[in-house]
Amino acid sequence: MVATAFQTFCIFREGGPVKRFNQPVRPFPGMKGGAVILGCLDDRAEYQFGAKFDALAETQQKELLRTYRVGNYLFPAELSKAPGRLDEREVAEKQRSSSKTLVWLT
Repeated sequence: MVATAFQTFCIFREGGPVKRFNQPVRPFPGMKGGAVILGCLDDRAEYQFGAKFDALAETQQKELLRTYRVGNYLFPAELSKAPGRLDEREVAEKQRSSSKTLVWLT
């Protein structure tokens, strides 16, 4: 139990030997490729245009401000243009690393 708790809550999860992923994709019923939760203007700008809000052109900023609403929203992960978005290989690598770490510690 100690080893499992250690693995779950320490450096062996995100940020340790397992690669850190910036935009986690969560499985969500009804969304084929999973979903990302976006809660701030910079996250939405990266999702939609692939750059932070301040780095966008003025027309893109105006378009984003026109459609943006405060709050956390689910968006389909497959439509993301964010440079930190995971591909299938990275998702498999993360799952494999996490599983091996848990098995090794157990």
